[in-house]
Amino acid sequence: KQGRFIGFRSNAAGGKLLQVRKRGASKLCFFNFNFGINEQWETDDEPSGVGWSTATMRLRNRRLPSFVLTVEVMRIPSSLQPQYNHIAESSPPSGELNYHRIGGDMGGIGGA
Repeated sequence: KQGRFIGFRSNAAGGKLLQVRKRGASKLCFFNFNFGINEQWETDDEPSGVGWSTATMRLRNRRLPSFVLTVEVMRIPSSLQPQYNHIAESSPPSGELNYHRIGGDMGGIGGA
């Protein structure tokens, strides 16, 4: 998380961030290591306070705000977060981003 935007890194994709694309066969993919506008998601559903561990959220992509995902987000403690040494220098330092695990229904893809 950086400011009001959330990014989702995939351990299975070598630390690449989830992004949505306007064109191509795969509209939703893990493509880039950088936390750019294509990889930034925002929500109004994040619980207030620091004590939550899981929550269902609707996520809007920053570049394509009509693209909405409904997911269950699980907060991962810092001690269990993977370390990615190959992330480009233009990414914020690892201490500035919190990692979240994606799961749940992706039925909200493409809908608002």
